[in-house]
Amino acid sequence: KLALCSNLAAPYAIPAKLLLPSFDVYGWSFEIGTIKPEPAIYRQMIEQLGCEASAIAMIGDTLQADMLGPIGQGMRGYHLQREGKADQCGFVSLMDFAAHVLQYPPSANG
Repeated sequence: KLALCSNLAAPYAIPAKLLLPSFDVYGWSFEIGTIKPEPAIYRQMIEQLGCEASAIAMIGDTLQADMLGPIGQGMRGYHLQREGKADQCGFVSLMDFAAHVLQYPPSANG
């Protein structure tokens, strides 16, 4: 499954859905009533996706909200490092992230 979890303001949700129509789940902070990195937004995404937290890999360009917050809820969080210099916790492109996730799916133990 593919999901989007965003602190995006309400007026931008429809344009985002039009740009990304094939996502299975959209988690908008304005609908959920909490923002990243608050734990409730990640718990809502886990519930909407209907899987174990350890099976979810999340990436975004904000270290606290998109990597550390998800990790705190048992998800695999990664930092999208747009400046072009990735370390062991991040990626410089979504394609590299996708390749990593597909190559190393979560084990049965998480």
